[in-house]
Order: sequence, then structure tokens, then C-alpha cells
Amino acid sequence: MESNNQMTLEQLRIFVEVAERQHLTQAAAVLALTPSAVSASIKVLEERFGTALFVATCI
Repeated sequence: MESNNQMTLEQLRIFVEVAERQHLTQAAAVLALTPSAVSASIKVLEERFGTALFVATCI
């Protein structure tokens, strides 16, 4: 059973992909997920750790 303060392997994969690509939509495409699924996963991690993990930027 997973503890609430632990990151799953899937969440780690998503986090790393977004961090490496610095683009949520591109990370979602590589992971074969929807951007909303990637965003939801990041939001869960942010809530779990109590801090923003990424800063949104507009280009």
C-alpha cells in the first residue's frame, strides 16, 4: 500500500519528462498521455510536497 507522501514511479517519470522538456504538452506526447493527465499528476505532487514544482511561463 502506497503512503501519501511517496512519489510513484509513474509520477516520477512524468515529473522528469516535464522537467527535461520544459514543456508540458511535449512531455505528454512523449508519455502518450493527455496534457490534462500530466498536469493532474504534477498537481498531486505539488500538493503532496506543499510547493510549486514548476513555474508556468508564456512564450
